[in-house]
Order: sequence, then C-alpha cells, then structure tokens
Amino acid sequence: MHVRKWARRAGGRCLGFGLVPGVWAVWAVWAACALWACCGAAGAQLLLSNSRLVYPVGARQVELTMTNDGKRLITAQAWVDAGDVDARPEDTQAPFLVLPPVSKIQPGKSQTLRISYTGAPPSSDRETLYYLNILDIAPPPEKNTGANYMRMNVRSRFKVFFRPAGLAGDPILAAKALVWKISPPDAPAQLVVNNPSPYFLSLAHIRLLRGTEVLQEIQSGLVQPFGSTTLAITEPTISWRDASSLQYEYIDDQGITRSAESYLKDKG
Repeated sequence: MHVRKWARRAGGRCLGFGLVPGVWAVWAVWAACALWACCGAAGAQLLLSNSRLVYPVGARQVELTMTNDGKRLITAQAWVDAGDVDARPEDTQAPFLVLPPVSKIQPGKSQTLRISYTGAPPSSDRETLYYLNILDIAPPPEKNTGANYMRMNVRSRFKVFFRPAGLAGDPILAAKALVWKISPPDAPAQLVVNNPSPYFLSLAHIRLLRGTEVLQEIQSGLVQPFGSTTLAITEPTISWRDASSLQYEYIDDQGITRSAESYLKDKG
C-alpha cells in the first residue's frame, strides 16, 4: 500500500484542502485494495462498497456506497481526477460529476455517491482509467484552547475503469492471456509483461517458478491496454533467471484477488 504524507501551515478555512488557522494538517493518500475498502483517521472508519468501479460507456451513472462504521460524524468530500494525484477538486479536468460532492455521515449511517460522465464520447477500442478520490475531513478538537494541534485528513484514491461497449474479449480471460518475459543476462533484472487486450489489468503478487520452487517474488503493477509494463526486480536471487513459469495474482472488476499461472517466453 502506497502512502504519501505531507504537512503545511494552515491558511484559511474551507472544505477539502482548506484548513483552520493555527492548525498543522497532514494528508495521507493511498490506493485502496480490499473488497470493502476502508479509510479514515483515528476514531473513524469509512467503509466503501467496492475498491474499484467499472463505468460502462452509455450508463447514466454508477454508484458507490459509503458507510460510517465509526463513532463520530464523518465529513467526506469526493471527486474524480484523470491521473494527477495532486489534482484538487476545483482543478480536476476529469469529465465526471460526483453527487453529493460533500457528505456528512452519522455513525452507523450510509451515503450513496452517484458518479456521472459528462464528457464527449471516448476512444471506443480500449478502457480509460480515472481515479475517484474520497477525502475524510478530520473534525477540529471538541475544545479549542487556542493552541496548535494536528488534524489528519485521509484521502483515498480508487480506480474507475471507463469501459466502452463491445470491447473484444473478457477481462478475466484477458488477465490469463498476459505474455511474460524476463530480461536477457546482459540487461537489468526485470520482468516484462505484455497485455494484448483492451482492458487495464491490475496485478498483485508475482512468483517466478522453477517447477514448484519459488525463485523470486515481485510486487504489483498495472498494465495498460495494448501495452506493456516493466517490473524491476530490486533484490534478484542468484537463480531467478532459471525460472520457466510464474504464478500471479490479479484483481477483478469486483476487487477480488484471483490467481493464474503462465509460462515465460524466451529470455530477451
């Protein structure tokens, strides 16, 4: 799980990225990866009905349910970006409308987000990737003594796959049809995966095998439609190039992690 944190001195009061004077604020950002994704600061827990969304082209909207499983009121702001992790709600260029943009959710209650596409017809031969942001805005202290205090706002980003109708193949079969190749001996230690399908494919854990023996383990990656991704092997074992096959995990449309196996193509 990737986490980014940064802090800056408060300047003014507004929802989202704004702050209260006299406050140091910290944001944490990550990409959620559980079926029931969870985000929130201490004392709060915001559960989401899925960790990713598939938006079929032509659909009026898609929905995501947020549930407050904590003990305090949650104020959550939501927007979609086109891949810029630093995009603020007022700056994003993504052609989506999220309603409501700001939600106040009491403990034990839920709120449904309705996400609508507002742009021109996209490319019809492949998926396009966007990100849904949900910012859990931490409340101020119940008693403000005038002293500086820390407020942590937690921002989570979830993949939104914008999927044209009539794409060839099937996402599950596409994940099993990836083409894998390890780098030649005179090149850096890398694993190259090629995706001949029109779907984005999210990879989780990867194991290089010689028979049933695990020679090397590699972390996750995202492979674009009709593209390839190079996964660096940061601490290669002595025998990793002897691998002839691999096991890997991928994440399906519902956010469920599934397993598959494949043979390696000739090196280089």
